[in-house]
Amino acid sequence: VSADNGLGAIYFDTKAGGSYAESAVIAAEADADQGSSDYPSRLVFKTTADGESSPTERLRITSAGLARVPDNGKFVAGAGDDLQIYHDGTDSYVDNSTGDLILRSTGDDVIIRATDDVIIQNGGSDNAIVCNNDGNVELYFNTAKKFETSSAGVEVTGKLTFAGDGVSNGIELGAGADLLLYHDDSDGYLDNDKGDFYIRNSGSNSNQVYISGKGGENGIIVNGDGSIELYHDN
Repeated sequence: VSADNGLGAIYFDTKAGGSYAESAVIAAEADADQGSSDYPSRLVFKTTADGESSPTERLRITSAGLARVPDNGKFVAGAGDDLQIYHDGTDSYVDNSTGDLILRSTGDDVIIRATDDVIIQNGGSDNAIVCNNDGNVELYFNTAKKFETSSAGVEVTGKLTFAGDGVSNGIELGAGADLLLYHDDSDGYLDNDKGDFYIRNSGSNSNQVYISGKGGENGIIVNGDGSIELYHDN
C-alpha cells in the first residue's frame, strides 16, 4: 500500500440540503509506504466550517504518535477559548485572553531558550527585556532603555538610585569590596579599606583638582604641574 492511500473511513453525513452530503470524516490512511510487517498509518479528522459545504482537515495523528493541526489550527482551553496555542505558518503563539498566564514548574528551573533573541514585552508591544543573541541584555522603562550589559560590563542611562541607606546599600568596588560609596541618611561616605587612597587626574592630564566645602566656594585647588591653593571662606 502506497503512502497517502486510504485504509478506511467513517463518514458523518447531513441531509440539511435535501440530499446526503459529507459533514465530517474520520479517515485512516497510510502514513508511508506499507510492506510486510510494516504498516505505518495515520488518523485524519475533518469537519465542515460554518458557511462551508465540504469537510476540511482539522487534526491528524501520525504514525509517530504526533497530534498535528494545520497552520492556524488551534489547541484551545477555557469556556471562551481563552487559551490558544497555534502556528500561523510563520510564527508560533501562546495567546491568553482571560486572567494571567502562569508558567510554573514544580520540579526545577524554567528555561526560555532561543537560537536568536529573547524579547519580553508588555503593554502590547513595548520592550521590557531584550536578550540579544551573543550580545547585550537590555532593560527598559516605559519603552526607554535604562540598563544594558556590554562586553566591558554594564551601561546605565539615567540615575542609579539605591533604595536604602548605609554600607549595605551603597556601591562596593574591588574583589574584597574594599572601596565603599554610600550615604547613611545623614552623611555621605567614600571609604577605602585597603591600600592607599588616590584622588587624581589620570595620565598626563594637567587640569585642576577641586575640593569644596560648599557649593560655589573653593577649599583646595590642586593645579596640574603647578601650585596648591588653600582658601578660607572662598
